[in-house]
Amino acid sequence: MSNLISNGSTLRRMYIPPSVFVVSAVGSALVNLFFTVIPLFLIALALHAPLSFTWLYVLVACVQVTIFTLGMGLIISTLVVFFNDIYEMFLVLLTAFNYLTPVFYPITILPLWLQRLELYNPMYLFVSAAQQAVVGSTITVGGTLVNGKLIGGVSTTLPPSIPDFKVQLVTWASALLVLTIGWLLFHNFLLPFESL
Repeated sequence: MSNLISNGSTLRRMYIPPSVFVVSAVGSALVNLFFTVIPLFLIALALHAPLSFTWLYVLVACVQVTIFTLGMGLIISTLVVFFNDIYEMFLVLLTAFNYLTPVFYPITILPLWLQRLELYNPMYLFVSAAQQAVVGSTITVGGTLVNGKLIGGVSTTLPPSIPDFKVQLVTWASALLVLTIGWLLFHNFLLPFESL
């Protein structure tokens, strides 16, 4: 995202589509992702994890996250051109966003109101869909609601499966919506990029 500002002199000397810098940043992160997926499969094989065809859904989730990230990159790049401090604020918000997405912890430890709020977090939707395809999902039946937390009940682990159509529709829609907004913002403010 800061590539656009730092390469402003290159943009002035020769024509390069400004979106190339955003796409290259997302592309290098995608290559990084695929290099980290290889050890995941090796560890799964070493631990004799049951591999199934549902693991292929991880590729779909990676495509969705890439589309979402490209859209966010276009939005942030557009804002950074006009407000330089946005980049530093974005890094702080990105760290908070990372810890608010239940990747390192199960969503069940959150209060019920926060669990409901997580349903509006697009990264949670991408991560939970990939988790459902690889390790399955856990549901809790019964229990008592005390101070906004579900206490007791019986937890059942479901086998890995491909997320249902509704989840896929929401994840694709959120990824494509962010990309569309990013693309429209980026190209409607293209003229200021050329005069960096």
